[in-house]
Order: sequence, then structure tokens, then C-alpha cells
Amino acid sequence: MRSQFTAVIERDGEWFVAWSPEIPGANGQGRSVEECRESLGFAIQLILEDRREEFAVDRWGNTQTVERRAPAPHKRDRNHTHKRC
Repeated sequence: MRSQFTAVIERDGEWFVAWSPEIPGANGQGRSVEECRESLGFAIQLILEDRREEFAVDRWGNTQTVERRAPAPHKRDRNHTHKRC
């Protein structure tokens, strides 16, 4: 299934920046309009995949929220203390 979303692209100096009003948080950048559009498309894909993982559909078509757990801290990070310089 392929979806279409609005891409707002603007020039910012030597770069192009883009975002999609339909997908909050999706933005892209590139040195050309095509590179910028591809970057935005990749960002949208990542966001939609992440959202899909949050929900599951049972065999009757009912949407269930899937509980997400934060990853366990790396062993090295558990005992790490920050020092101010």
C-alpha cells in the first residue's frame, strides 16, 4: 500500500528543508529538492513504522494498544556517574 502526503519544501541558503503537515515530527533536508524529498520520505516511513508497532489488530479487526517498554540501560551505564568539570 502506498500513501501520499503533502511535502512543504523551502530553500534555506544552500539547503532545502521539508516537512509534512499530516505527519507531525517528519522533516527532511538536502542539497537538492529531490534529495530533500527522499529524506522526508524516509522520515515519514520511520515514523509510520514506529506508530504501527504501537498497535496490534486482533483477528476480529479490533485495535489493541501494545505496551512498549523502555530498553534496559547498558550494563556500563548503570554504574556510571556524571562528574561536573
